[in-house]
Amino acid sequence: MTRMRRRLLDDYIIPALNSGTYKSKLYWLNKEKGIFRIYWSHKNAAKWQSEDTIVFQDWDRLKGHFKPEGKNYFMCAKQRFRAALYKLSPYVKQLKCPEKFHRDYQLVAEGSRRRCENLC
Repeated sequence: MTRMRRRLLDDYIIPALNSGTYKSKLYWLNKEKGIFRIYWSHKNAAKWQSEDTIVFQDWDRLKGHFKPEGKNYFMCAKQRFRAALYKLSPYVKQLKCPEKFHRDYQLVAEGSRRRCENLC
């Protein structure tokens, strides 16, 4: 597993899930199966606030990309996070989510599941 993958899973997602840091923005749906949910709002939504993207902003801080004064910053932060998750396949896969402003993911590879059990 590359350093990038270890960093996103081991240093950010799994510790955040276990600590409940982001409450309804990032949380376990089924810890035993490795399924978690991320709040994924759209900036054009009527009730959108910058706090809705706190998960993406904190990932940007960790990576050194945090510049909220930029014109399209929030959209780009979400895009960078989505790209990082995409690069995690086959360790993480996106599931169908019935909720409009959420995305569900599952840790699927044996290595990531074992690492999750060790970190959880």
